[in-house]
Amino acid sequence: MTNFRKYFFLVIVLLSLTFQNVIAQNVKDIYVFLVDQSGSMRQDNLSERVKIELENFIRDEVAINDKLLIMGFGDKVTIYYNDTIDEMKEKDNAYNVISKLKSNHNWTHMSVAFRQLADRLNELNELYPQSNKYVYVFTDGKNDPPPALNEKPELFRYILGKHFGMNKLKELKSFIYYISFGIKAPNEIVEIERKSENFKVAKKPREEEDTSIPIIPVEIKLKLKKDSFKLIKNKSEIVELEFKVLSITRASDIKFSFENKEKIVSVSKKNKKFDIIFSPNKLSEGNHKMFVNVSSLDDNGKIRPGKFEIKYEVIIPDYTFWYISGGVLLLIIILVIIYKMLPTFSGKLVFIKNNNEYPKRLSGKFCKRLSDLQRGWGIPISMKVCPDSTGSRIKLKFKLTEKRRQNLMKNGLKTRKSPEIIRTGDIIKYGDWEILYDRNKKR
Repeated sequence: MTNFRKYFFLVIVLLSLTFQNVIAQNVKDIYVFLVDQSGSMRQDNLSERVKIELENFIRDEVAINDKLLIMGFGDKVTIYYNDTIDEMKEKDNAYNVISKLKSNHNWTHMSVAFRQLADRLNELNELYPQSNKYVYVFTDGKNDPPPALNEKPELFRYILGKHFGMNKLKELKSFIYYISFGIKAPNEIVEIERKSENFKVAKKPREEEDTSIPIIPVEIKLKLKKDSFKLIKNKSEIVELEFKVLSITRASDIKFSFENKEKIVSVSKKNKKFDIIFSPNKLSEGNHKMFVNVSSLDDNGKIRPGKFEIKYEVIIPDYTFWYISGGVLLLIIILVIIYKMLPTFSGKLVFIKNNNEYPKRLSGKFCKRLSDLQRGWGIPISMKVCPDSTGSRIKLKFKLTEKRRQNLMKNGLKTRKSPEIIRTGDIIKYGDWEILYDRNKKR
């Protein structure tokens, strides 16, 4: 029974680990909101603005299979929401939690908030090592621990340096955006921003005149596929710039400015590839360059890089190859036409002696030599056969073979006048031989 319990417990542990791994593989991005709940956040309706911002961000940016963590800090640190968004009702639960956040704390204990944030990020990285973790801190103050704790002033700097300095955030695949309202960020925070590429500070006014501008700034990293082009002079050429978004914190409209032109493009986590197509102003021969400046449409955030250098060369095309190709093609066409115009013969020559017929089939457009007649049939001549211009008759050019010339001359056989035209059905005599042209095939 004891062994059974042991194995049963082991199976439960393995199934639990397997279930956790499946969940970890499904989680895409992780969003952590760390909200200042000190009483000063009630002034200027700041806490309500932050709540609206959180709800808008969750609605627009947090997707199914993203994980959401909402934390508040002041006198203490509280985790209000910690769940994966599997369906839309989880977002409703998050909205409900946000609506109940209260700014009623007496102190702004940042040191303990960042220490607990570090603990949460380490836990999340163990569970979801492949997921990006985005942290947004909202505050209008500085580190102000409860006096009863007698906290040393240097503790805050120590905590930040230990958990967030240098490459700590990169190792955790984490990005922290510290949003300060109305005041400059504490020196300890500014130092961490200088040391860590993944720690960003944004200062926002306490009272925002344009409430349509999101509190959370956008940060976008772009990549340009090709920045060098070759164009043809005196031709309507276009340049196609292919951009890819490598990382983005929230959907945004970004503006591209170049050569007194502007293009507005909407980018998001779903729309990460887009093209900018235009015709350059300068199309004179030679090398040119231009700059494309990129910025967020509402100036709320940072886009990297903010400027792209585009190089293009305008050339005069060399048409020599096409001239030669055209000439060769024209020559081929002419030769084909000439070939088609050549007369064609198709039929057979019939050699007759003592009522015996020896046919020789002929076809083609060019002259043919019949020089094997002596060896095959004992015909004492060789001849050249050419089609006549009408195509309905042929020209015969006769020649005595060397072996039989003397004997044939003794028998009174002499070389005929050459060439001699023979029509279809005509018969000519050559010594004891009769030659008939039978045109039995027409083209």
